[in-house]
Amino acid sequence: MQELVQKLEIAVLRRNPLLAKKLQPGLPVGKIKKDLKRSGIEGAIDPIVELYSWRNGTALDMDLSSSKIGFVPESVYQFTELRRAIVDMKSFKELAHYHPRLSVLVGRYFPFLWDGSDRWIALDIESCGHSRVVMIQDQEEEPLREAYDSFEDFLTDAIRANENNEPLACIRKPGKPITDISQNRPEPAGKSISASKVRAKKKKLPLTENTLVLRTDFSDESTWKSLCTAIQDPDEEFGLSLDFVSDPAYDGLTADQLPSLLPEDSSAPFAFIIDRIALSHPDYPILVIDLHDKPGRTFRVVPSALGDVANNLSIANMGFDEFADAADQEGVFRGFQGK
Repeated sequence: MQELVQKLEIAVLRRNPLLAKKLQPGLPVGKIKKDLKRSGIEGAIDPIVELYSWRNGTALDMDLSSSKIGFVPESVYQFTELRRAIVDMKSFKELAHYHPRLSVLVGRYFPFLWDGSDRWIALDIESCGHSRVVMIQDQEEEPLREAYDSFEDFLTDAIRANENNEPLACIRKPGKPITDISQNRPEPAGKSISASKVRAKKKKLPLTENTLVLRTDFSDESTWKSLCTAIQDPDEEFGLSLDFVSDPAYDGLTADQLPSLLPEDSSAPFAFIIDRIALSHPDYPILVIDLHDKPGRTFRVVPSALGDVANNLSIANMGFDEFADAADQEGVFRGFQGK
Protein backbone atom coordinates (compact mmCIF):
# COMPACT_ATOMS: atom_id res chain seq x y z
CA MET A 1 0.00 0.00 0.00
CA GLN A 2 2.91 2.34 0.71
CA GLU A 3 3.98 2.13 -2.92
CA LEU A 4 0.48 3.05 -4.06
CA VAL A 5 0.23 6.17 -1.87
CA GLN A 6 3.63 7.31 -3.11
CA LYS A 7 2.48 6.91 -6.70
CA LEU A 8 -0.65 8.85 -5.82
CA GLU A 9 1.40 11.74 -4.46
CA ILE A 10 3.46 11.87 -7.67
CA ALA A 11 0.28 11.86 -9.76
CA VAL A 12 -1.28 14.67 -7.71
CA LEU A 13 1.94 16.70 -7.95
CA ARG A 14 2.01 16.43 -11.73
CA ARG A 15 -1.66 17.34 -12.12
CA ASN A 16 -1.80 20.18 -9.61
CA PRO A 17 1.39 21.36 -7.85
CA LEU A 18 -0.62 23.79 -5.68
CA LEU A 19 -2.74 20.97 -4.33
CA ALA A 20 0.30 18.79 -3.71
CA LYS A 21 1.89 21.56 -1.64
CA LYS A 22 -1.19 21.59 0.61
CA LEU A 23 -0.70 17.96 1.63
CA GLN A 24 0.23 18.02 5.29
CA PRO A 25 3.05 15.90 6.79
CA GLY A 26 2.09 12.44 7.93
CA LEU A 27 1.42 11.61 11.59
CA PRO A 28 3.28 9.13 13.79
CA VAL A 29 1.66 5.70 13.73
CA GLY A 30 1.34 5.72 17.51
CA LYS A 31 -0.55 9.01 17.51
CA ILE A 32 -2.93 7.83 14.79
CA LYS A 33 -3.79 4.66 16.70
CA LYS A 34 -4.12 6.58 19.96
CA ASP A 35 -6.48 9.19 18.44
CA LEU A 36 -8.61 6.50 16.83
CA LYS A 37 -8.84 4.43 20.02
CA ARG A 38 -9.65 7.48 22.14
CA SER A 39 -12.53 8.22 19.74
CA GLY A 40 -13.82 4.65 19.92
CA ILE A 41 -12.83 3.87 16.32
CA GLU A 42 -11.75 0.23 16.20
CA GLY A 43 -11.68 -2.56 13.67
CA ALA A 44 -9.87 -2.91 10.35
CA ILE A 45 -8.00 0.39 10.69
CA ASP A 46 -4.74 -0.55 8.94
CA PRO A 47 -5.59 1.43 5.77
CA ILE A 48 -6.35 4.48 7.91
CA VAL A 49 -3.02 4.18 9.68
CA GLU A 50 -1.19 3.74 6.37
CA LEU A 51 -2.96 6.70 4.78
CA TYR A 52 -2.45 9.19 7.59
CA SER A 53 1.12 8.15 8.32
CA TRP A 54 1.73 9.14 4.70
CA ARG A 55 -0.08 12.49 4.81
CA ASN A 56 -2.42 14.12 7.30
CA GLY A 57 -4.92 15.32 4.76
CA THR A 58 -4.97 18.58 2.86
CA ALA A 59 -4.54 22.00 4.44
CA LEU A 60 -7.55 23.94 3.20
CA ASP A 61 -7.06 27.66 2.68
CA MET A 62 -8.30 30.48 0.49
CA ASP A 63 -6.04 29.61 -2.46
CA LEU A 64 -7.22 26.03 -2.60
CA SER A 65 -10.85 26.92 -1.96
CA SER A 66 -10.96 29.52 -4.72
CA SER A 67 -9.38 27.09 -7.20
CA LYS A 68 -12.27 24.64 -6.73
CA ILE A 69 -9.90 21.81 -7.64
CA GLY A 70 -10.38 18.65 -5.65
CA PHE A 71 -8.01 15.92 -4.56
CA VAL A 72 -9.26 13.97 -7.56
CA PRO A 73 -10.11 15.50 -10.98
CA GLU A 74 -13.53 16.96 -11.77
CA SER A 75 -14.71 16.95 -8.18
CA VAL A 76 -14.58 19.09 -5.04
CA TYR A 77 -13.71 16.15 -2.79
CA GLN A 78 -10.75 16.89 -0.54
CA PHE A 79 -8.58 14.58 1.56
CA THR A 80 -9.58 15.47 5.14
CA GLU A 81 -7.11 15.64 8.00
CA LEU A 82 -7.43 12.95 10.65
CA ARG A 83 -9.00 15.19 13.28
CA ARG A 84 -11.71 16.31 10.89
CA ALA A 85 -12.35 12.78 9.63
CA ILE A 86 -12.86 11.57 13.21
CA VAL A 87 -15.31 14.42 13.84
CA ASP A 88 -17.21 13.53 10.67
CA MET A 89 -17.43 9.87 11.63
CA LYS A 90 -18.71 10.74 15.10
CA SER A 91 -21.24 13.14 13.55
CA PHE A 92 -22.95 10.18 11.87
CA LYS A 93 -24.23 9.20 15.32
CA GLU A 94 -25.74 12.66 15.78
CA LEU A 95 -27.33 12.51 12.35
CA ALA A 96 -28.76 9.05 13.05
CA HIS A 97 -30.48 10.43 16.14
CA TYR A 98 -32.67 12.49 13.81
CA HIS A 99 -32.62 10.25 10.73
CA PRO A 100 -32.95 6.55 11.69
CA ARG A 101 -32.04 5.44 8.16
CA LEU A 102 -28.52 6.78 8.80
CA SER A 103 -27.95 4.40 11.72
CA VAL A 104 -26.19 2.10 9.22
CA LEU A 105 -23.30 4.59 9.16
CA VAL A 106 -22.65 4.63 12.90
CA GLY A 107 -19.31 3.20 13.97
CA ARG A 108 -18.60 1.48 10.66
CA TYR A 109 -17.55 3.91 7.93
CA PHE A 110 -14.50 6.17 8.24
CA PRO A 111 -14.81 9.19 5.88
CA PHE A 112 -11.48 10.29 4.42
CA LEU A 113 -12.69 12.34 1.43
CA TRP A 114 -15.34 15.05 1.83
CA ASP A 115 -17.05 17.33 -0.70
CA GLY A 116 -17.62 20.16 1.80
CA SER A 117 -21.31 19.42 2.12
CA ASP A 118 -23.12 16.10 2.59
CA ARG A 119 -21.07 13.59 0.60
CA TRP A 120 -18.12 11.46 1.68
CA ILE A 121 -15.96 8.64 0.36
CA ALA A 122 -15.34 6.31 3.28
CA LEU A 123 -13.62 3.11 4.37
CA ASP A 124 -15.58 0.19 5.81
CA ILE A 125 -13.68 -0.72 9.00
CA GLU A 126 -15.72 -3.78 9.94
CA SER A 127 -13.82 -7.01 9.29
CA CYS A 128 -16.67 -8.39 7.18
CA GLY A 129 -16.33 -5.38 4.87
CA HIS A 130 -12.81 -6.40 3.76
CA SER A 131 -11.67 -2.75 3.66
CA ARG A 132 -14.10 -1.85 0.91
CA VAL A 133 -14.65 1.80 0.04
CA VAL A 134 -18.14 3.30 -0.17
CA MET A 135 -19.79 6.56 -1.12
CA ILE A 136 -22.04 8.29 1.43
CA GLN A 137 -24.73 10.85 0.66
CA ASP A 138 -26.70 11.51 3.83
CA GLN A 139 -29.63 13.22 2.08
CA GLU A 140 -30.58 10.15 0.05
CA GLU A 141 -33.03 7.55 1.31
CA GLU A 142 -30.36 4.91 0.64
CA PRO A 143 -27.24 6.75 1.85
CA LEU A 144 -24.64 4.08 0.94
CA ARG A 145 -23.39 3.17 -2.52
CA GLU A 146 -20.76 0.77 -3.76
CA ALA A 147 -17.45 2.34 -4.76
CA TYR A 148 -14.47 -0.07 -4.58
CA ASP A 149 -14.02 -3.64 -3.38
CA SER A 150 -10.88 -2.69 -1.46
CA PHE A 151 -8.85 0.32 -0.37
CA GLU A 152 -6.09 -0.72 -2.77
CA ASP A 153 -8.61 -0.57 -5.62
CA PHE A 154 -9.49 2.98 -4.58
CA LEU A 155 -5.83 4.04 -4.53
CA THR A 156 -5.24 2.49 -7.94
CA ASP A 157 -8.18 4.34 -9.44
CA ALA A 158 -7.17 7.62 -7.74
CA ILE A 159 -3.73 7.30 -9.34
CA ARG A 160 -5.29 6.66 -12.74
CA ALA A 161 -7.68 9.58 -12.34
CA ASN A 162 -4.92 12.04 -11.45
CA GLU A 163 -2.55 10.77 -14.16
CA ASN A 164 -5.22 11.05 -16.88
CA ASN A 165 -7.04 14.07 -15.42
CA GLU A 166 -10.27 12.11 -15.32
CA PRO A 167 -12.87 11.65 -12.56
CA LEU A 168 -12.88 8.67 -10.24
CA ALA A 169 -14.78 5.72 -11.61
CA CYS A 170 -17.17 5.83 -8.63
CA ILE A 171 -18.01 9.48 -9.40
CA ARG A 172 -18.36 9.00 -13.15
CA LYS A 173 -20.65 6.02 -12.63
CA PRO A 174 -21.98 5.70 -9.06
CA GLY A 175 -22.31 2.14 -7.80
CA LYS A 176 -25.43 0.36 -6.66
CA PRO A 177 -27.02 1.23 -3.30
CA ILE A 178 -25.81 -1.01 -0.50
CA THR A 179 -28.80 -2.69 1.06
CA ASP A 180 -27.25 -5.81 2.61
CA ILE A 181 -26.85 -4.13 5.98
CA SER A 182 -26.66 -6.33 9.04
CA GLN A 183 -29.93 -6.31 10.95
CA ASN A 184 -28.18 -6.18 14.32
CA ARG A 185 -26.85 -2.66 13.85
CA PRO A 186 -27.47 -0.53 16.97
CA GLU A 187 -30.60 1.55 16.87
CA PRO A 188 -30.12 5.32 17.31
CA ALA A 189 -31.17 6.78 20.61
CA GLY A 190 -34.28 8.90 20.89
CA LYS A 191 -37.83 8.63 19.71
CA SER A 192 -38.25 7.26 16.22
CA ILE A 193 -40.24 9.57 13.98
CA SER A 194 -40.47 10.01 10.25
CA ALA A 195 -37.29 11.22 8.55
CA SER A 196 -39.16 13.79 6.46
CA LYS A 197 -40.66 15.50 9.51
CA VAL A 198 -37.35 15.56 11.35
CA ARG A 199 -35.46 16.84 8.33
CA ALA A 200 -37.81 19.77 8.01
CA LYS A 201 -37.49 20.58 11.70
CA LYS A 202 -33.75 20.09 11.77
CA LYS A 203 -32.82 21.84 8.57
CA LYS A 204 -34.88 25.01 8.89
CA LEU A 205 -32.85 27.79 10.46
CA PRO A 206 -34.23 29.52 13.55
CA LEU A 207 -35.68 33.01 13.30
CA THR A 208 -33.19 35.34 14.97
CA GLU A 209 -33.76 38.84 16.29
CA ASN A 210 -30.31 40.03 15.26
CA THR A 211 -27.86 39.22 12.48
CA LEU A 212 -27.28 35.48 12.21
CA VAL A 213 -23.80 34.06 12.78
CA LEU A 214 -24.04 30.40 11.79
CA ARG A 215 -21.40 27.82 12.63
CA THR A 216 -21.00 25.13 9.97
CA ASP A 217 -17.76 23.46 11.11
CA PHE A 218 -17.27 21.62 14.41
CA SER A 219 -13.66 20.50 14.18
CA ASP A 220 -12.12 23.14 16.47
CA GLU A 221 -14.10 24.15 19.55
CA SER A 222 -11.34 26.34 20.99
CA THR A 223 -10.96 28.46 17.85
CA TRP A 224 -14.74 28.76 17.54
CA LYS A 225 -15.01 30.18 21.06
CA SER A 226 -12.08 32.54 20.52
CA LEU A 227 -13.54 33.82 17.27
CA CYS A 228 -16.94 34.41 18.88
CA THR A 229 -15.26 36.42 21.63
CA ALA A 230 -13.33 38.49 19.10
CA ILE A 231 -16.50 39.27 17.16
CA GLN A 232 -18.57 40.13 20.21
CA ASP A 233 -15.93 42.44 21.64
CA PRO A 234 -14.56 44.37 18.65
CA ASP A 235 -12.49 47.53 18.91
CA GLU A 236 -15.28 49.54 17.35
CA GLU A 237 -17.20 52.60 18.41
CA PHE A 238 -20.52 50.79 18.04
CA GLY A 239 -21.20 47.35 19.39
CA LEU A 240 -22.65 44.56 17.27
CA SER A 241 -26.01 42.85 17.64
CA LEU A 242 -25.44 39.24 16.65
CA ASP A 243 -27.17 35.93 17.30
CA PHE A 244 -24.84 32.90 17.26
CA VAL A 245 -26.18 29.51 16.20
CA SER A 246 -23.97 26.49 16.92
CA ASP A 247 -25.86 23.30 16.09
CA PRO A 248 -24.31 20.12 14.58
CA ALA A 249 -27.41 19.86 12.42
CA TYR A 250 -25.83 22.52 10.21
CA ASP A 251 -22.38 20.94 9.99
CA GLY A 252 -21.15 21.31 6.41
CA LEU A 253 -23.98 23.63 5.34
CA THR A 254 -22.94 25.70 2.31
CA ALA A 255 -23.75 29.27 1.36
CA ASP A 256 -25.83 28.02 -1.58
CA GLN A 257 -28.04 26.03 0.78
CA LEU A 258 -28.61 28.68 3.42
CA PRO A 259 -31.18 30.98 1.69
CA SER A 260 -33.67 28.15 1.17
CA LEU A 261 -33.47 27.20 4.86
CA LEU A 262 -34.44 30.59 6.26
CA PRO A 263 -37.78 30.92 8.07
CA GLU A 264 -40.57 32.15 5.83
CA ASP A 265 -40.95 35.41 7.77
CA SER A 266 -37.24 36.19 7.81
CA SER A 267 -36.28 39.61 6.46
CA ALA A 268 -32.55 39.39 7.17
CA PRO A 269 -30.56 41.08 4.39
CA PHE A 270 -27.37 39.11 5.11
CA ALA A 271 -25.79 36.57 7.45
CA PHE A 272 -22.35 35.42 8.55
CA ILE A 273 -21.10 31.84 8.24
CA ILE A 274 -18.20 30.53 10.28
CA ASP A 275 -17.09 27.54 8.25
CA ARG A 276 -14.03 25.38 8.02
CA ILE A 277 -11.96 28.04 6.23
CA ALA A 278 -12.93 30.67 8.80
CA LEU A 279 -11.68 28.42 11.60
CA SER A 280 -8.53 27.12 9.91
CA HIS A 281 -7.16 30.04 7.87
CA PRO A 282 -4.61 32.21 9.74
CA ASP A 283 -6.71 35.35 9.12
CA TYR A 284 -10.04 33.72 10.16
CA PRO A 285 -11.99 35.12 7.17
CA ILE A 286 -15.71 34.87 7.94
CA LEU A 287 -18.12 34.26 5.09
CA VAL A 288 -20.72 36.97 4.42
CA ILE A 289 -23.76 35.87 2.42
CA ASP A 290 -26.29 38.07 0.66
CA LEU A 291 -29.89 37.15 1.49
CA HIS A 292 -31.64 40.07 -0.17
CA ASP A 293 -30.48 41.42 -3.55
CA LYS A 294 -28.76 38.37 -5.00
CA PRO A 295 -29.25 35.55 -2.47
CA GLY A 296 -26.27 33.23 -2.22
CA ARG A 297 -23.47 35.51 -3.38
CA THR A 298 -20.64 35.90 -0.90
CA PHE A 299 -17.38 37.50 0.13
CA ARG A 300 -15.25 37.05 3.24
CA VAL A 301 -14.31 39.49 5.96
CA VAL A 302 -11.59 39.43 8.61
CA PRO A 303 -12.87 39.79 12.20
CA SER A 304 -11.40 43.28 12.61
CA ALA A 305 -13.49 44.58 9.69
CA LEU A 306 -16.67 42.65 10.46
CA GLY A 307 -18.12 45.61 12.39
CA ASP A 308 -17.93 47.84 9.33
CA VAL A 309 -19.78 45.26 7.27
CA ALA A 310 -22.45 44.45 9.86
CA ASN A 311 -23.27 48.00 10.86
CA ASN A 312 -23.36 49.43 7.34
CA LEU A 313 -25.33 46.59 5.77
CA SER A 314 -27.81 46.55 8.66
CA ILE A 315 -28.89 50.16 8.07
CA ALA A 316 -28.38 50.02 4.29
CA ASN A 317 -25.77 52.75 4.56
CA MET A 318 -23.70 50.73 2.08
CA GLY A 319 -24.57 47.98 -0.34
CA PHE A 320 -23.30 44.41 -0.55
CA ASP A 321 -21.58 45.23 -3.83
CA GLU A 322 -19.47 47.96 -2.26
CA PHE A 323 -17.90 45.57 0.21
CA ALA A 324 -17.57 42.72 -2.29
CA ASP A 325 -15.85 45.04 -4.78
CA ALA A 326 -13.45 46.18 -2.07
CA ALA A 327 -12.36 42.61 -1.28
CA ASP A 328 -8.84 41.54 -2.21
CA GLN A 329 -7.84 38.93 -4.76
CA GLU A 330 -8.71 36.18 -2.30
CA GLY A 331 -12.22 37.58 -1.94
CA VAL A 332 -11.55 38.87 1.58
CA PHE A 333 -12.58 42.34 2.76
CA ARG A 334 -9.93 43.67 5.14
CA GLY A 335 -11.24 47.19 5.66
CA PHE A 336 -11.08 50.35 3.62
CA GLN A 337 -7.68 51.89 3.06
CA GLY A 338 -6.92 54.96 5.08
CA LYS A 339 -9.34 54.07 7.90
